[in-house]
Amino acid sequence: MFKRINTKNENVIAQKEVMPHLKKFTNYCTILNNEIISNKEDLGIYQNYVSMDIWQIFRKRKCNNVLLVGNPEISKMSVVRNIAKSIVRKECLLIFNDYFVISIDVYNLVTDNKYNDDIEEILNIFRDFLKTKENVILFFDNFYKMIVSDQLDYYYNFLKSLLLIPNVYIIASVSTAEFQEEFMNEKIIDRNFSIVEVKSPKIREVKHIVKYKIKELEEHHDITISDEILDYLIINVCSMQGGEYSMEDVIDTCDMAMVNAIDYERNSVKKEDVNSVFKFNYDLYNTMEEKEKKITAYHEIGHYFMNEYSYLKKYRNIAVVSVIPITNGILGANVIEDEDIFCPSNKEFYDSYIDCLLAGKVAQKLVSAEDDDGCEEDMANARMICKEMILRYGMVNNRNFKNISYYDNIKNEYENMSQVMLEEYEKCLIDYIEARYNRVKNLLNRNIERIAKMAEYLMENGIVSGYELKQLFFKEDM
Repeated sequence: MFKRINTKNENVIAQKEVMPHLKKFTNYCTILNNEIISNKEDLGIYQNYVSMDIWQIFRKRKCNNVLLVGNPEISKMSVVRNIAKSIVRKECLLIFNDYFVISIDVYNLVTDNKYNDDIEEILNIFRDFLKTKENVILFFDNFYKMIVSDQLDYYYNFLKSLLLIPNVYIIASVSTAEFQEEFMNEKIIDRNFSIVEVKSPKIREVKHIVKYKIKELEEHHDITISDEILDYLIINVCSMQGGEYSMEDVIDTCDMAMVNAIDYERNSVKKEDVNSVFKFNYDLYNTMEEKEKKITAYHEIGHYFMNEYSYLKKYRNIAVVSVIPITNGILGANVIEDEDIFCPSNKEFYDSYIDCLLAGKVAQKLVSAEDDDGCEEDMANARMICKEMILRYGMVNNRNFKNISYYDNIKNEYENMSQVMLEEYEKCLIDYIEARYNRVKNLLNRNIERIAKMAEYLMENGIVSGYELKQLFFKEDM
């Protein structure tokens, strides 16, 4: 039953055997096993944890198909390529060694056949082919397109028929918004699929993921890029995209930086070439007044510093600190990456969260006592967290609020709270925020020299990684 394909030649033969049977479906299919062999692609550590989850789901008796859910900029294809890579290298479980992975381009399938009356026949050809084969993993990218298609009935029946074929597993991918809109309560999904969340790769993983693509660019342009400059390029991409970036963004930026280096007749990429890609942003920074740069630097360093001294440190990592404007309205940024460990939502967690939010305002007050610009959103978020601590979780020790309904009074804008109780609540919230503010202020004042050095270093460089700051200014603490 489980026939092993042991050589590259046999994989090629398998592809030749498969493709004629697909007929009209051929244009929309790619056998990833052979693509991995021919490209010698190494996907490294990226999304390995997701791949492990998928192998476990395949072994279940029920709900043994997978629905990958994640933001649009996160590549779900790379997860499936990792599955194919494991099969080709015989690194998967023995029972999956002879499986081949077929990627189906749903977008073009649906678009090309929107007005095609033969779509049912095309789908039936593929389904009948699968019935004659064993051991197939199907990947439906852009799965949402099938669900919102005008020919939904055909695709729906096609999917149901695929689920009945033994030894055929399905991996489908949708964005988080698409999942919430169409798939949250869909019965066919609930009964047959397990949901797997796909997260953005950590910054420390990106270089390993893109290294082969970067090598191709180096050969194409006949130019080199050092590891140090590539790290600098990655944190720039991450910061300018607000932390929501894709591997394609990194590769495209590297491509453009190499073009800039060639224009200046250089043999290797320099920092200036990377900065030229984000010329608009760096020009904005250069037009800022010195005082504004300093206030922004202190603000961002305040957030970073407080995170390093708080309970949140082991649960989240500030990967990038930047004072380079993303837009005219956003003058700096901290890019936060959550660590892959469970974080309990206790009082210490919420207190630390409030402290980190307040630290930006406290730090910039060290430079300008009157200036509150850029703190409004942080203060609003701190008040919202404190509000939940008081009314929802009872974490603030005030007996007057023990029997107050959270849903009545937060979600219905306090209609059921008396004026006296509302005033008591406002006083409690202000007092609690003020107590946390004073605690953060004392900590930052005790470390004012270190914060000043960090802010100066950030102003000089514009953008730095959290790891770099940690090595330079927290080495003794480590």
